[in-house]
Amino acid sequence: MVALNLLSLVLSWIARSYALNGIGSVMVVLFAAGNAALGTYLAWRLMQS
Repeated sequence: MVALNLLSLVLSWIARSYALNGIGSVMVVLFAAGNAALGTYLAWRLMQS
């Protein structure tokens, strides 16, 4: 969970610090969405156990 939070921090820093082209923006959005989905899934699994 800590690694996912760090990844979220890094992705937001990249999005704010660099002027990304279209492909770069799409990649950051896809990684952020995957990170959010994985974090939600892991939190749900933790609540089920």
